[in-house]
Amino acid sequence: MAYQITRRTAVIEFEEEVLAGAEIRCRLDVPLGVFLGIQEALVSEQIDEAFRRFVEEIVESWGFIDEDGSQIPVNYEGICSLPFRVAVETITAWVNAVNNAPLV
Repeated sequence: MAYQITRRTAVIEFEEEVLAGAEIRCRLDVPLGVFLGIQEALVSEQIDEAFRRFVEEIVESWGFIDEDGSQIPVNYEGICSLPFRVAVETITAWVNAVNNAPLV
C-alpha cells in the first residue's frame, strides 16, 4: 500500500485592519527542501533570498495593486515593490498556514 502525495493550495485572507481585503493564493504542500530553504534564508538573514524563493516557488497569485490601481506582478520585482510590513506579513501568513494545515 502507498500514500499518494497531494499538492494543495491555500487562499490566505488577511483580516487585520491594515491588510483587510488582501489575499494570496499559495502552494501549501511544498517539498521539504523548499520550506527549509526559505526558513534557512530567513534565519541566516538572507532576506533577499527568502523573498525571492517565496515569490518564485510558493505564491501563485495575490490581490495587491499599487497606488495607481495597477496589479502588482507576482514576481521578485513585485514583492520588492510592496511595503516592508506587507511583504513580511505575506511570508509569515504562509509559514503559519503550512505549520497549522492538517495533513488531510
